[in-house]
Amino acid sequence: MPWLSATTFGQSVKVTRDFGNALSAWASNDADYSLENLEQLCSKKPKFIISDTIMSELAAKNNLVPTDSYFLQSYISCMQKEIDKGVTISFSNIQNIDEGQVNKSYEGYVYAACDIRMSGAMDIAESALFIITEDDRIAKIQNFETTIDKKTGRRKVNIDWSDLDIDEDYNGIGAMYNYSKNFAGGFSVTYNMPTLYMMFSADMGFASGKAPTYHTQEVNFTDLANYEIKKGSYTPKYYLTITPAYCTKYFAIGWGFGLVNMKGDIEAESQTLSVNDAGVTSSVSSVLTMTDEKNKFMMRPTIRGFIPCSEQFYISLSISYNWIPSFSKLNEFSFGIGFNYLFESN
Repeated sequence: MPWLSATTFGQSVKVTRDFGNALSAWASNDADYSLENLEQLCSKKPKFIISDTIMSELAAKNNLVPTDSYFLQSYISCMQKEIDKGVTISFSNIQNIDEGQVNKSYEGYVYAACDIRMSGAMDIAESALFIITEDDRIAKIQNFETTIDKKTGRRKVNIDWSDLDIDEDYNGIGAMYNYSKNFAGGFSVTYNMPTLYMMFSADMGFASGKAPTYHTQEVNFTDLANYEIKKGSYTPKYYLTITPAYCTKYFAIGWGFGLVNMKGDIEAESQTLSVNDAGVTSSVSSVLTMTDEKNKFMMRPTIRGFIPCSEQFYISLSISYNWIPSFSKLNEFSFGIGFNYLFESN
């Protein structure tokens, strides 16, 4: 690892050296060391995992189910069998790795690299990377690998965080186009907080020419000669909902509440029959037309899925149900497509 501008001292180096000493002493049956010394150096949250070349060879040799990484007990079990056969283990060239030298870093972690040699019943050598928590516990041991940063062109140490239970502090924003038969022009703007399992969405849709008309009729009847009839005809214009949701990194499920706005005309037809003191009967009839507006309560249950294109950019797909309890002809499924962008929050 000659390219590393790393120091040979520091917290990460000490923890890695202590682990190497404990492992070497265990392998040599040193009475001053026990498995407890080794276990105390391993993290419990996040739970210690190992995915280096030595562990992969041990897993294959012991017929373990192939996986990307293994837990501490599997490592100890496999290593114990090799120690019983007789092996020596040595750590060398232990170096601290600065945060700027890794491809991705999280607060509260430090890093070290070293060469490990195992000889005897099993002969293998590797360069390993140690990921260490702020309380001096090893969270992960993996192969030391490098990659070229596309932005800077500089070589970086590659860390695979996918199998560690890291509480990433990130939020997301997104937008979606929503389509349904009655509301062909719809969109949603979203803000999600996956680490808090929360998402909020503002949804709006504009009615198409295919939306059904809403009719009303109100009759105030006294007798055959005295009555008033109001007939309304309304055309849906738009809906507006706010949708709180339970959200993870890959899906969200929520229930929106809002209204459907409708505009139209009311035609009021009335007739009044009266008799004056002289016994003369008169009748007055009228027909008036006036504009009117109504808002209907609406609910919008929604399921969203997020397909990762990169660590930050996701394609989002959704299916919703536009539910207007007092106007069932508008009830229908709605389908959406859009994007979701995650960003770290400080």
